[in-house]
Amino acid sequence: MSLLEVNKLNIGFQGGDGLMNVVTDLSFDIEEGKAVALVGESGCGKSVTALSIMRLLICPPAHMEAESILFEGKDIQQIPERHMWKLRGNDISMIFQEPMTSLNPVTTIGKQLTETIRQHTGCSKKEALAKAEDMLREVGIPEPKQRLREYPHQMSGGMRQRVMIAMALSCDPKLLIADEPTTALDVTIQDQILELIADACRRRKMALLLITHNMGIVAEAADEVMVMYAGQIVEKASVQEIFDTPMHPYTNGMLRAIPGTAHTGEEFYVIRGRVPSPLFFSKACRFAPRCDHACERCHKEAPQLQDIGGGHYIRCWNPIKGGNANE
Repeated sequence: MSLLEVNKLNIGFQGGDGLMNVVTDLSFDIEEGKAVALVGESGCGKSVTALSIMRLLICPPAHMEAESILFEGKDIQQIPERHMWKLRGNDISMIFQEPMTSLNPVTTIGKQLTETIRQHTGCSKKEALAKAEDMLREVGIPEPKQRLREYPHQMSGGMRQRVMIAMALSCDPKLLIADEPTTALDVTIQDQILELIADACRRRKMALLLITHNMGIVAEAADEVMVMYAGQIVEKASVQEIFDTPMHPYTNGMLRAIPGTAHTGEEFYVIRGRVPSPLFFSKACRFAPRCDHACERCHKEAPQLQDIGGGHYIRCWNPIKGGNANE
């Protein structure tokens, strides 16, 4: 059963040159208890997609419309703003990219955690403090009672991210959105944070939307993968299908660019060019200007997302047939 179902989501921003579309006709669903990764380079529209689900985009200048955004069968777009706070943090929680800017620098960790817990549960201050201490302990923070009295600047980046996870999990949400949760952390800490999130989702039977630009962290953290480029899903399949038989040239390129996948003596692979500004999105295939496999049709017609069987979807005129990224 689908917990979240997004249908034909379009997001744009009003500027001097008119409305700049950054996400186009985006549709996907997340089943209860499933982990879905939304992967793509910076500037592809991943974070604004997450913010739109949470209704955190400021409109205007943002402009958002969708056929529907259903959470447990109810359209989020139809919920009055004064009631959205009950949904945010309670049923849907989000871990933001940079905890230092997400946490209040002049407020103790304990006050920030207990405020969230009390707002959604209505419990007493004493009960909220006990819950906050338990949550810090659950996410692996030593001496949690002492940490509750500390400020964000007194903690390392990894510890601050654990606090953000504790805050997101404190009200037992049904869906956790993790937006680049390992940004600016070293590799060892990245692994710890990802394992912590994955373990929490398994134990609580929570659904997860993991947003990242790093294909290397997806394999063990997700059940399904959606590859996003220039505001569109270009490939969608199970994590095994994506890694075993990536068919879109962009997906293939991202997998080839994972450090350590090149054969001995080979030059490290880099996808040429960069993600274009939404002002310059092609009306044909948006990836064609950077694609080594582009044909004449790719530069003239826009491909649609097609189901090629087995739940594998691809948006491409000239896919890599059974191609393996490491071959």
